[in-house]
Amino acid sequence: MDYRSTYTYFLNTTENRLNAFVQKQLKQSKKEGRSFKFIDALIEKGFKARKAKRKNPWGDTLDEVNKLITFKRNYYEKYALQRILSNEALATFEKHYSKKDYRKFLAFLGMGTGLENSYYHYGLNRGYTEVLYKADELSFFTLREIPGGYSGLEHYFKVKTMVYGKDKVVDQLIDIETRKKTKHPLEDHNSPILDNDEKLYLLNLLFNYPVSLEKGYSFTEFARLMHLTSSSMDKKILSKTAGKVYTYQKLTEGIDMKKAEGIDNKIFIEDLIEKISELELPETLRILQKKRAEIK
Repeated sequence: MDYRSTYTYFLNTTENRLNAFVQKQLKQSKKEGRSFKFIDALIEKGFKARKAKRKNPWGDTLDEVNKLITFKRNYYEKYALQRILSNEALATFEKHYSKKDYRKFLAFLGMGTGLENSYYHYGLNRGYTEVLYKADELSFFTLREIPGGYSGLEHYFKVKTMVYGKDKVVDQLIDIETRKKTKHPLEDHNSPILDNDEKLYLLNLLFNYPVSLEKGYSFTEFARLMHLTSSSMDKKILSKTAGKVYTYQKLTEGIDMKKAEGIDNKIFIEDLIEKISELELPETLRILQKKRAEIK
């Protein structure tokens, strides 16, 4: 049976409805003369409310099947989604539930994936959305993935020029090109791109997001993170009293380590996002954007 059509129907329908709904919110807010900061916070709140409202009736089976879908290319060369849903995913589901409920499960899974995708791409495309909002060009708004990112779009340059003026945008482009011609931060093993607290926080994320590690981290990204954070730990960590080591304590505190020092958590994460945005760390960037959205 073609279970793929059930899953993709609910995924695509959710994405389409959210795209239309958020676009309508933005247009109404623009009409009312609201600031982008105001509507951006409202949309973030709306996404979080939708996610909180979803109650999972399928237990761990939901994560198990999600994981299979993520790694479907490890199982099949062609028609991977269709085949994984008809075989491995179905077998996993039938260990706990009746086959007659499988389509209902796939509908729930598809809607959840559509919501996650939309929320992720809203954060990823936020810079583009902001200039579209300020330029009143919201017909171009999208919650879909923009191949290569929005910064390479000719239309992004156009609306950014409308909003900020040609001279400022040209100066920004020159700065970007200059940075591209310099050594990439990952090529310099002594790169000061991250301070020690930022390195420890990235390690904290790795430990506290095992599901994301299983689903999204490539070996390349994991290796890059290990390289970027390799100098963060104190050799005292090898002692029997590792728990008393200052760097270990900072590692376990996570985001609270900056809060205790009077540093705004959101600013801390936003600075970290800016620092790694030019590196090839897509899953890390996604998690950081999610953490930023969770902070009130």
